[in-house]
Amino acid sequence: LAFLSPSSEFSDELRDVFSSENTVCVRERKLPSLSLYKAPSVAAKFYYTAAEAEKYGYKKICIYFNSRTEQNQFSGFLRKRGTPFVSVNGELSPEKYKSELMRFSDSGITILLATKSLIPSALFLPVYKVILCGAPFSLSHLWRCDNPFSASPVFTVYCEDDFERNKKIISSFSETAEDKNIYLKGISLPPTIAGSSAK
Repeated sequence: LAFLSPSSEFSDELRDVFSSENTVCVRERKLPSLSLYKAPSVAAKFYYTAAEAEKYGYKKICIYFNSRTEQNQFSGFLRKRGTPFVSVNGELSPEKYKSELMRFSDSGITILLATKSLIPSALFLPVYKVILCGAPFSLSHLWRCDNPFSASPVFTVYCEDDFERNKKIISSFSETAEDKNIYLKGISLPPTIAGSSAK
């Protein structure tokens, strides 16, 4: 049985991968709702993201980052504030990754910092709210960050610097994959972010 996001189409390739004709779409098929805050700087983005996460004292909050570097910078920022958190990314071994997620689930720690490596596991991780600290790469990226247990849409806190960071990440990935189309497709701003009126 294959679990797919509502935006996915079950193609012949996916039938081969999953060896299955049976699929379940998680949540109803619709475009993700947008909840945005445009910060004037990276520092302001960190302050606003931390304040948003800390105001839910007993609710589990997941904060996504587009890069490990920014995740680590935000970790230092939370340490200075004395805010407990758990942090996971693709650098961790599978065993450490699992143990950190269990620590988050089973303890009183309410804030989880993550990169996109969490997305496949997030379906099984009930969180009250998801925050994306940075601009999404695309609408599908924003969609994948959403959590079926969340009480509200992904709350995106971004600043202008995020678009430059995203371009560098996309460029690096495009070079590694030796596919220029990845870069050309990726540098177009998500129209809903670029044209939205943020708080």
